[in-house]
Amino acid sequence: MAKEIRISLLGHKDHGKSTLIGRLLYDTRSITEDRINEARATSKSLGKDFEYAFLLDSFEEEREGGFTLDTTRAQVHHNGVIYELIDVPGHKELVKNMLTGASLAHAAILIVSAQPDERLRDETKLHLYLASLLGIKNLVVTINKMDTISYDEQEFNKIRDDITEILTGFGYEKLAFVPVSAKEGDNVSALSEATPWYKGKTVLQYMQEFSDIDYEKELKSLPARMFVQDVYDMGGEKILVGRLDTGTLSVGDMIAVEPAGIERKIEQMMLRQDVVDKAEAGQNIGLKLEENDGIQRGNVCMPADNKTKPTSSIKAKIFCLPGNGVKAGERLTITCASQEAEAEISVIIEKMNPISDKEPKKGVSEIDGWESAQVEIKLGRPMVFESFSEVPHTGRFVLSRDNIIAVGVVE
Repeated sequence: MAKEIRISLLGHKDHGKSTLIGRLLYDTRSITEDRINEARATSKSLGKDFEYAFLLDSFEEEREGGFTLDTTRAQVHHNGVIYELIDVPGHKELVKNMLTGASLAHAAILIVSAQPDERLRDETKLHLYLASLLGIKNLVVTINKMDTISYDEQEFNKIRDDITEILTGFGYEKLAFVPVSAKEGDNVSALSEATPWYKGKTVLQYMQEFSDIDYEKELKSLPARMFVQDVYDMGGEKILVGRLDTGTLSVGDMIAVEPAGIERKIEQMMLRQDVVDKAEAGQNIGLKLEENDGIQRGNVCMPADNKTKPTSSIKAKIFCLPGNGVKAGERLTITCASQEAEAEISVIIEKMNPISDKEPKKGVSEIDGWESAQVEIKLGRPMVFESFSEVPHTGRFVLSRDNIIAVGVVE
């Protein structure tokens, strides 16, 4: 089975994300000749040169508008690895989609235009902040449209230094900068003669480095956690079904089910239609326990000797989405995977706009859209939460009223 790596493409709508993905699809021949010919015909009918972005976009209105409306996925096949590229919308009003895409990614590629009238936008800074908040540690920054500034090394260095200053304290472990023209193909899959001063690697080579990281091993090394998605009745026997997000489980293991407060031994385990002895992180499984009474959707299964106790309150860092605001004491719904309960922000310790504020504000009772805050949240009933830095799947949540208003991570 080919290894799969998920990479989010971040950045402003006009900076060339779709063009970069299209160029990668084209250069690696991960797309059919029919699709290439279709994109060529569409480009011609619109009076354009060949648009690599048309290899990605699916709808006529998206092409004519010049941007992609929704989170789009494309698969690049190279050297036995499948790279799933998630083209995340750059529009401020579509940040919710970005949260969904970025939270599923192993790594990210940020696209920043080198054109003087584009470059670093507030939205670019926001994408960097959110990707960091959601736990993405591996980042490649592509300075795109280098052809529009004659591949000027000094201009590239200036943009790189500006972005590096923003990234200070964001926690990225792997960081690289690449001068690129996605349209011309410079430094995408082959090093370009137009940038003889550049001594780094191509975008595709950095993607290959992402694939060298054993993400599955990292997940398997964490304590086992499985959110119960449903309880099926199969021939009079109740089967717990869910995704094993982290760790491993085996038949015979004693597990705790929280917040139900139940401990049971695993009698049987199913993977698809097969009976198996062991399951690993990333697999959707069914569990037959000694007794399944009292277990329901939203419960969390974990090893009895490595469990976490349910809590009635958490301390967290949240980001309030654009067009929303929330007050301390306001009734909300908190969701973590299949767990859900009423909640309220009991204390706002401090808040700040990560784009414009230099210092956090204390002694406040309300958080506005585009602001991040350190808060204490009171839960309507006990839930399973852990520090996001230790177990991401039980440390990430959303707050909602009718719609999602904020995303957060447990400290």
